[in-house]
Amino acid sequence: MPPKPFRPNPIHRFYDWLDRLPIPMWVFYPLILLLFGLTFNFLAWSRGLLPRGQFNFILLLDFIWLVESLALLHFALRASVPLLDGYRNNLDVNNEEFQRLRYEFTIIPNVPGILFFLLGLTVGYFVGINSLPAQPRIAQAFAPWVVFQWSFSLGLAFLSIYFIIRQLRLFQKFFDLTKRISFSHLDPIYAFSRYTAVIGFGIFMISFVNSFLIAPGNFQNAYSSAVAYFPVIIVLAIFYLPLRGINQRLVAEKKRMLKNVNERMEKMFARIHRAEEKEDYKNALGLRNLLSALNDEKVWLESVSTWPWNPRTFTTLLSALLLPTVLSLVNSVISRLLGL
Repeated sequence: MPPKPFRPNPIHRFYDWLDRLPIPMWVFYPLILLLFGLTFNFLAWSRGLLPRGQFNFILLLDFIWLVESLALLHFALRASVPLLDGYRNNLDVNNEEFQRLRYEFTIIPNVPGILFFLLGLTVGYFVGINSLPAQPRIAQAFAPWVVFQWSFSLGLAFLSIYFIIRQLRLFQKFFDLTKRISFSHLDPIYAFSRYTAVIGFGIFMISFVNSFLIAPGNFQNAYSSAVAYFPVIIVLAIFYLPLRGINQRLVAEKKRMLKNVNERMEKMFARIHRAEEKEDYKNALGLRNLLSALNDEKVWLESVSTWPWNPRTFTTLLSALLLPTVLSLVNSVISRLLGL
């Protein structure tokens, strides 16, 4: 292993501890969200803010931003390891160079990570303080926790955004180091689009769906709606822009292979013409079979998509984006019609 280019951020130790827990992460995060929600509802009962046995939806989901931010960064850290390992055979690098790339791709640098986390913590503190007057009365009763939630959610968000942008920028480096592309084995390339789709949808959930569920007032006027729908554009950019490099490589490789097939077909036609001129029909059937095989290859190449994703990945992402967006638009229109 070559010398490490930087120290890992301390948050890696936290996620290492989570990985050692006896329950899977897809169970842990809903459970911790439920625990937060039930705790604050119990506190509301004890303070007389809620009738006993009645649950407040806002208190149940108030920590969803923090929990989802933790989960998204956890996914980015863990999924990036098999993603790059699966692409290893496509990279024109030796083992030492690959280990360095792997470290840079899967580890958060210590100092920049701390700085971004502290920046998000500071921004979140002031956002939390300024948001208190607009909070429901029951949420204002837990003001310190509301500010805490905002602070740590934005701290994690800033850290996650820094790490994800760093990762996505490295995609181009991987694609520049990619050896000759095989159209018969595109799954390692498709894996990158599946990764960006999940990352993009995670950001969409945190920034859009949470607001739609907990703060539907964000969609009540044209300006706030435009801002609220902006994450859809961001998600599509996250999905596609990091893949432009390999998309260009796929287009160039397809053109090269089609040019090669067309040249071979042209030579084959020339051979057929020469045989016809000499009235040499002995090998005509063989030449015809070869020409037919080349034509089959050309048809196959023309049918190969140069988009660096499986069509199902793109349609699934679009469906996941469109459903809550359409629902929020319908809700906004109905609210305006009814004067709510």
